[in-house]
Amino acid sequence: MPAPPARNDISGSGATPSNAQARSGFGALWDCLFGTGGLLGNTGNQPEARSGLGVPAVGQCELTLSGGNLVLLPRDGNLICIDGYNRPIPNAGVTLAPTGTAASTDYNIYAYWTGSAVALERDTASHVLGSYGVRVKSTDATRTLVGKAGTLSAGAWVNTAAARYVLSWFNRRPVRASTTLSSTLTVNLTTAQPLVSIGFMSWGNETINASLAGGMQNNTANAVNFIGIGLDSTTTSSTPSSYGQAAVNNGYSSFTQAYPIEVPTEGRHTLTALGWVNSGTGSFLAGSGIAASVGA
Repeated sequence: MPAPPARNDISGSGATPSNAQARSGFGALWDCLFGTGGLLGNTGNQPEARSGLGVPAVGQCELTLSGGNLVLLPRDGNLICIDGYNRPIPNAGVTLAPTGTAASTDYNIYAYWTGSAVALERDTASHVLGSYGVRVKSTDATRTLVGKAGTLSAGAWVNTAAARYVLSWFNRRPVRASTTLSSTLTVNLTTAQPLVSIGFMSWGNETINASLAGGMQNNTANAVNFIGIGLDSTTTSSTPSSYGQAAVNNGYSSFTQAYPIEVPTEGRHTLTALGWVNSGTGSFLAGSGIAASVGA
């Protein structure tokens, strides 16, 4: 970086600097700020200034669902980096309706600058690391990734207890997904059978805390019931990600199992409570359930 001007380059030895001294001093100051390798870059625009000052790109926001619309709200500030510029998000947030969305589809949600305000768009296009340190749309670097959102039916975003399909990229925090059996289910097979499921979104490379709890079970024989959790696997031939057992011997017993489960890939996932027996017929009573802390 060019050296800043010395004090006497501007002030001189008199009460006021000469024109030559002033021009020389201010010229040196300009070069220090805006010259090649200068503190604020060659053009003095915000991206170059941030780079020169070591000020990072920011994402002071959180993507949520409110009243059927996605909303990008300010959090711990109100700026988001879009195409190198930190743009302000209004206090009321920026909304995106589910109009035109397809059924059972996951979208990446991107923020962009219209020329006067931040706006949102959905796209199935993937994201990549952009030039300014934020994730951007792979086909358009002027779009900054802010989250994911999914549908079950066309024209409706979903974020219920049993289907956590809205996920923020910035300011992530864990949310609870859970559901319970509405009626008693019986199992008489020695291979895992699906009992009840929850859905969630993940950015991948995370470990979630899943649990089976809250219900009762029994078996008609002097036999063992098994309970487990399957990640993205609900078929009779599935192997649970983790499992436990309870010898109930023709009586009733409660059960609680908790497991950390690794989610290696980005996108929509399913956790399924599974039940099976080593013999006899096992019953899993209404109110038994599965829960997980996801999305951190």
